Amino acid sequence: MRVRFFNIIAGLASRHPWKVVMIALFITIVSAAYSTSTIKLNANLDELVSEDLDYHRRYLDFLEEFGDEEYLYVVADSAGDMTRAKQFIMSLAARLQKVDGLKHVIWKIDNPVLERNFLLYLTPKQLDTIRGILTEGPFTAGNIASWQDFAPLFGGLADRISKPVSAEDEEELSQGFTFIDDLLGGIAAVLSGGTPNESGMQSLFFGDDGTFDADGFYRNGDLFFLMIMPEKDFTTMEVIEKPLADIRWAISETRAEFPGLDAGLTGRPVLSADEIATSDRDMTRATLLAIVLVGIFFMIFFGSISRPVLAMFSLIMGISWTFGVVALLYGTLNLLSIVFTLILIGASIEYAIHLVARYQEELSQTGDIETSMSRALVTSGRADLTSAFTTAAAFLTIIWSDFTALSELGIIAASGIILCLTAMLVVLPAMITLRDRKRAPMDLKKVRPFAIPGLAFIYRKPWVLAVASLVVTAIFVPFISRTGFDNNLLNLQAKGLESVKYEHLIIDKSSETTWFARAIADSIEESEEKTKLFAALPTVRRVDDIERILPKNQQEKQAIVSQIAPAFKNLTFAEPSGEVDRKALVSELEKIADALGRLENDAFSAGRTDAVKELEKFGARVREAITAMEGAAPEMLSRLGEFQRAFLEDLQKNLGILSTGMNPDKIVVTDLPEDLVARFKSPKGRYALFIYPKDNIWDPDALSKFVADIRKVDEESLGTPIEVHESSRLMRATFVRSAVLAFIIICLLVWMDFRSFRCVLLAVAPLVVGLLWLFGAMGLFGIPFNMANFFAIPILIGIGVDFGVHLVHRLKRERSLSAMTTSTGKGVILTAVTNAVGFGAMMMAAHQGISSLGQIMAVGAVCCLAAALVALPPLAKFFNFGRGMD
Repeated sequence: MRVRFFNIIAGLASRHPWKVVMIALFITIVSAAYSTSTIKLNANLDELVSEDLDYHRRYLDFLEEFGDEEYLYVVADSAGDMTRAKQFIMSLAARLQKVDGLKHVIWKIDNPVLERNFLLYLTPKQLDTIRGILTEGPFTAGNIASWQDFAPLFGGLADRISKPVSAEDEEELSQGFTFIDDLLGGIAAVLSGGTPNESGMQSLFFGDDGTFDADGFYRNGDLFFLMIMPEKDFTTMEVIEKPLADIRWAISETRAEFPGLDAGLTGRPVLSADEIATSDRDMTRATLLAIVLVGIFFMIFFGSISRPVLAMFSLIMGISWTFGVVALLYGTLNLLSIVFTLILIGASIEYAIHLVARYQEELSQTGDIETSMSRALVTSGRADLTSAFTTAAAFLTIIWSDFTALSELGIIAASGIILCLTAMLVVLPAMITLRDRKRAPMDLKKVRPFAIPGLAFIYRKPWVLAVASLVVTAIFVPFISRTGFDNNLLNLQAKGLESVKYEHLIIDKSSETTWFARAIADSIEESEEKTKLFAALPTVRRVDDIERILPKNQQEKQAIVSQIAPAFKNLTFAEPSGEVDRKALVSELEKIADALGRLENDAFSAGRTDAVKELEKFGARVREAITAMEGAAPEMLSRLGEFQRAFLEDLQKNLGILSTGMNPDKIVVTDLPEDLVARFKSPKGRYALFIYPKDNIWDPDALSKFVADIRKVDEESLGTPIEVHESSRLMRATFVRSAVLAFIIICLLVWMDFRSFRCVLLAVAPLVVGLLWLFGAMGLFGIPFNMANFFAIPILIGIGVDFGVHLVHRLKRERSLSAMTTSTGKGVILTAVTNAVGFGAMMMAAHQGISSLGQIMAVGAVCCLAAALVALPPLAKFFNFGRGMD
């Protein structure tokens, strides 16, 4: 049946070549025109998985109800110079407010009601601490305002700790010790010629909020943030291409005003846009390089230019037809299915290689076009048919997945492989016929065969190949266990990208994150209850809820503030001095050292070893400061005087800020900006909570723990961490399941071709052995699987089976290992080389995911080739499929 089918195709090619080519060209042109006018890009990451998945459906519903929360983040590293960083943020904000296409630019609390009543956002405990420090003892607001140098500050501490300390005083003293310890560290840094770190005043006076500083700027640690919500266009590759360019221009212009300040842009939309732009550039370069290299190998192998060109032209036709199918079935391409062209180039060109190679072999013997093409189609065409169906089956196994993008890719790739096969089995023979039919038979016989020196020699002793196969397997198999899976999506990005750099900066220098989970509450009471439960989780850093903008217990807090307010009446600030009284300062520090010694003895007597250790450390810091002061040169004392003035001015500034909030009014919803309220309360009257992770959310283990923890509180939690966690699991599960299913289906299809279990074992041997060697090589060289290079597996499954099918067909026909040295064996070699070179060109990519895909494809193609050439022949000999060549 198949022989008759291929003879009919050969007859069409020889008798009606022009008709075949013209019909194919017409279909190609129509497909290209229709797909060009129809296919749109859908770059929306939220549409990559099925809406039927519960976690994703909840996320989409949340976005519809509350709006988009995928912000861009400008990060400015103050490096200790807070004033300069704030000036940068303010200058940048002024520029960005003039940029079109930006819906929100958030960089500080800029609302008179919130600024006037900021103390109501502190907890009662924090307000009690302020009351305890500033209303009695040596550190009252009035005393602090009168300080002109450091001496009374340290004198006040010495006086405070020389008196008995109750258990109630311990927490207050602990905060004071932390504050003074930071100050002593600053003094030591100045006297040693260094730069002091930021003081702990904000934590002391305003609590350790970690989100806004005393001036209302959005900050965490040394980093200042500016959040941007741009308009998003999902019909473009980068989604935020136009606003992103404008934002980066604004950052560049602002950086020029502040030379040396480290600032840049990051956030999930930026990382995604940069990844797409980088991968697109890398793929373009790799494709061009691959075409050049593959073209060179084609010309060397076939000994001509025209036949390889015709083979590539038939491939282009098949790809064009596939675009037409995409236009008919979907009308869009997503960020995964868009790679189908690369897959078709790598997986389909081998059909043309084997056909042309076999045609040239037959032509060199007969000189007759129709006879040679008929034999080539009956032999290589049959193997191509089985190979194409097995490869298509491998891709079809991923269509039963809730990962919509993968499902679409599977259907498109499978359809494309069949269409490319059709172009190469029907159109390519017709084009070759048109090329060759005007040439004399003697000229056609002059085909220069592609020679591989020594290829015949290695098959004279099959047992040597068997031993070599066992040795290689023994070397690689133990390393399979080292082959892991890197789930960290940040590791896929190109090194050196600005967005990656500043994402790492956020991770390394702050407890902030651009990813956060969300939960929904139907009432304020439920929101408060969930906030407490989420905040108690070990993997959660903070929870933002409606209380963040509408504080609770306002009446209780107003009462506490009213008790603090008298301390700020008639507050008069003294002029801080730039002169240091060395003798007075050393004297006060010595008093502190003596008082600390007494506290250590008391703590030791009470068995408080933890307190003793802390007091010893603090005492050592005091003694170091005394030694540094006593030995300080005049110029160092001058620097210390400038530090003293700046420190006390900052202290007075914070007292001034506190004084402005001593008469707070109750805050109600109508006092707040609508945009701010909308983030926490939807038009349906439901409330949103934002849960921020404590650990590095890009770390898969930390992500898994975070997701598991928040689901203990609310199983219906949602957000980017859940999306990434579940989608990663879904993709891995899809590929593992499809690989197993593909292997079973492939074995069935191969059996249907050969009707022999021995042939099935031989045909799949290059795949099985090749993949074993590949996994071992990956473990040996430290190449992990990731979310990008996992795409190599279905392609390699197709390649490995194709090698086996073609060689087994030839071995079955020749019944000798000499079949390995024919055009079939050489075609397998060229196929492997073109795949290794074509995909291997991606190793030059800056995008680490694409580079690793190139690595696995190159290594995998070589492993499958080596398995086909080395491991298959001894098995064939064992199953009596081939005699040795001795």
